[in-house]
Formats: sequence, C-alpha cells, structure tokens
Amino acid sequence: MEQKDIDPSVENWQGACLAWVGLTQIALVLVTWPLWWPQGVVVAEMGNAPWLFPQIPLIAAATELPVWLDRAAVVLWLLGLLGQTLAGLWLAWVQADNNVTNGRLSSRLMHAAVVCSLVTWPILVVGNQHRFQAWAYLAWWIALLWLLTSRKSGTASTDPLGFVARWRWLAISVYFYSAVSKFDLTFLQSLGNQFATALWNLVSRSNLPLDTIWPSSVIFLFPLGELVLALGLASGYLRRSFCMLAFVMHGLLLLILGPLGLQHQPGVLVWNLFFIGQAYLLFWPTEREKRWNNAERPQSSRLATVALYFVLLWPLTQPWGWCDHWPAWELYAPRGNRIQVFLASPAWESSDGLAQFAADQPSEQHGPIWRELRLDQWSLQQLRAPIYPQDRFQLGVAEYVLRRVPQEQHVLIQWYGPADRWTGKREQRLLRGRRELKEFGERFFWNTLPR
Repeated sequence: MEQKDIDPSVENWQGACLAWVGLTQIALVLVTWPLWWPQGVVVAEMGNAPWLFPQIPLIAAATELPVWLDRAAVVLWLLGLLGQTLAGLWLAWVQADNNVTNGRLSSRLMHAAVVCSLVTWPILVVGNQHRFQAWAYLAWWIALLWLLTSRKSGTASTDPLGFVARWRWLAISVYFYSAVSKFDLTFLQSLGNQFATALWNLVSRSNLPLDTIWPSSVIFLFPLGELVLALGLASGYLRRSFCMLAFVMHGLLLLILGPLGLQHQPGVLVWNLFFIGQAYLLFWPTEREKRWNNAERPQSSRLATVALYFVLLWPLTQPWGWCDHWPAWELYAPRGNRIQVFLASPAWESSDGLAQFAADQPSEQHGPIWRELRLDQWSLQQLRAPIYPQDRFQLGVAEYVLRRVPQEQHVLIQWYGPADRWTGKREQRLLRGRRELKEFGERFFWNTLPR
C-alpha cells in the first residue's frame, strides 16, 4: 500500500518530543553518574577496601558479568540517547528551516539510536537492579511506543495521533497511580508532613521542624491535586487549564524538593523539569493538532496498543508483588516493604567507612549497642540516587554488609512488609546470620545476592 506523505509539522513535533526525552535522560544520567559507572565491582572479598554501595543484579547469573560488558552497555546507551537527541533536534529545527521532509540521515540515526537505547538499558538493569530508575523506565516506554508506530525510515510516526494518544495515556497513568499510592496513613504521617512543612517554610519564611504535624485535610491536598490533574487530562476538556495545573504542581515540587526546601538530589529536580516539558508537548492545545484531527487517519499499530495496555495495567499487580513499586508509579509513597540493617558497636568499630551513615541515636527496639545503618543515605551520598524501594534489593545490600563485617552476630536485619493503607501497621521479621538471610531470600523470584 502506498504510504501517504507526512505533514512536516508532525516530523518537527516528534523531533522536539524525542529530543526532549533524550536530552533530559542524558542530564539524569550525568547527575546520577556513579550509579551507571561505579568505581569498581563491589565484592565481599575486598578486605579493607572502601565501603562502596553494592550492586545487586536482577538474576543470579549476572553476578559474574565482567565489568567491561557493563561499561560497554553504558557507553552504547549514552550514544543511543545522544543520537536520539541530535536527530530530534535536526527534525525539529534544521530540517524544518530547510523545508526538507525526507532527510534519510536524520531518520536512520533516530531509528538506530532508539533501538540502541531500548536494547542497552535492560542490560544495565540486569547487571544492577538499582538502575531500574523510574525516569529511565518511563523514557524506555516512550521510545518503545514511538518505535512501534514509526515508519521503517524512522522519520515520523505512521500514526502520529496514535503515538501522541498513547504517550498521553502513559503520562496520565503516572499521575493517577502516583496519586492513589499516597492516599494512605503512612504518607499522611511521614512524607506528607515534610512536604507541607517545607512549602510553608518557603512561603511564610518560617523555620518549622520537618516533623511538624499538619491536619489530614492539608496533607491530602498533595495526592488530591495529582488525581485531579490525571482525571482532568484524561477527560480532554479544558486542556490548557489542566496543563497549567501541571506546570504549577511541578513548580511547587521544584521548590519543595530543591535547595531551598528538602534539598533532594538533582535528579529529582531534572525529572520534574522533564514533566513540565512533557506537559507542554503533549497537552498544550495547538493549531497543528486541529489540522491532524481533520486529516485522514492511517491504520493504528496493534502491537503498540498491546504494549500500551500492558504498561497501563501492570501497576495493578503491585499488591501481589508482580510489579515493583517504581514501575507501579508509587513515587514518594513510603508504604512499601523495606529492610533495616543494625550494627552492634564492635561492627561499627571495624567498619570505619560506614560510620558516616550511622543513625544519630541507638536503636530503641534492639538496645543501646545497636545503631541503624542508613541504607538510603549510603545510596544518596555515594550514588546520588535514591535506594531502590524493594525489599529483595535491600536484602542484597544487607547480605553484602553481613559478608564484610567480621562477626555476623554483630548484624541484625529487620524486614518490614508493606504498610496497611488504613492503619499503617506492618508485618515484621528479624533475621540473624547468613543462613536465615538466605532462607528468607528464597521467597523472591528475582535475585537477592550482591556481586
């Protein structure tokens, strides 16, 4: 069947979209660079070597992957993102200025770059589950949806409106699931209060402590705003107004999480900037979209539709443990299962490199000689990325600590199940020694052992 010519504005728009995705991905990789290019393979037999945050492969066989393969995948992934960005910029501006609609070089570069990034990022995740960052996962699905609706030339989507619609539903699902995950008592009693306090201190120039308790009606404004945004964008009405709401919401998050607020890592700020750009590109009404709506629609890609249904519905399996918290878009939702590691005083004395990540006060639950090893702070300081919020991954980190501490009886591992949405109660289990840790880890499908 003869393919109809593509409106040049479609190619320009899609070039801008893919360039924005590629550019922000490169920025996020750079601000979390130690996560992707670690100082070396961290193993238990390192003796007195520095305490580097361990790598926990997705499958047990990947614990033996050579370093050169991991680094080759990082280089190829970055080259793919760079090629996607450059090809997108060419399609968006250079090709538009020259009124060229069939630039073979840029189209082939875009196609090859997207395929390269789609293949290499999963390899990196297999080597280390910590790299399953929510921002990389979202960008991977955007690239896949574009590829499944693209022409063989890779210049533009065969069904541009189909690609736009699918990406919109993906973006809406992030807001929806993120909002739903925060309607629980744990968020109300912890992170929600910190958000409200940080915002109030910025607005009123106060200096309230972060553990200030706010009324529930105030805290629930955060997830309620996300939910209203998701439903408003899904409705298709008043899109300009809901797009402005997205700008305001992410602007407030930049204030709350930024240097003047909670001082979170730069990656969080870059990702919120990405969402602002995404909201404009996808939802801001334009004249070109009216022109597309009146044009003849080609046949939509069934494979792209199946892929979209999968990524939209998979988060529903999270309560059964099939989907992890981040791909379920449980962002800033503290109710997930987790691991705490406690070291006795002799262990702290023999592990100088970990002292900076020790809790300020001894454990009230386990006694005065025990202090918690703050895994989240360890990850943030060394990798500039939050710890992966899955108990199986954190169990692997605990296993690494247990291997390196001279006496395993000086280590306690506390497992917490997911918090009940209404009561905040969690199932708990105390683990001692490598044998108990190994038996507990056998309940997980994916790997729990460090490299």
